[in-house]
Amino acid sequence: MWSMSALRRIFIASLVAALAGFSAVAITACDVDPVSNADGAEVGLSLTERDLQPGRVEVKAGEIEFIVRNDDDRRHAFAVEAPGGTERTEDIKPGETARVAVDLSDGRYRMYDPRERGISGVVVVTSDGGGGR
Repeated sequence: MWSMSALRRIFIASLVAALAGFSAVAITACDVDPVSNADGAEVGLSLTERDLQPGRVEVKAGEIEFIVRNDDDRRHAFAVEAPGGTERTEDIKPGETARVAVDLSDGRYRMYDPRERGISGVVVVTSDGGGGR
């Protein structure tokens, strides 16, 4: 029979391995196909059932207008966690596009669909628009 401490070690080892795998997938997903927008004016995005594309956007600090198209068959929305609070669109019907302007300073910001868990990405903002990691 297994002792409680042996079971606990097996459980913890399994949990650590699973979290490491999920972290690797999440990091990879965030760095796929970054979009750089040197002038910082507009960024186009696509929302689908399971994804926000691109998952990483690199822009110059200032006012950024996100143009978000719903490429799914159900409603979505789009939000960016900005320094002054979260900015978001209204619900976006399938096939339609919405816009939201956000003033962003240097840093990393989360962008996501507030209607769907797990649909998110990152906005990397720098003074020179070069992005960075």
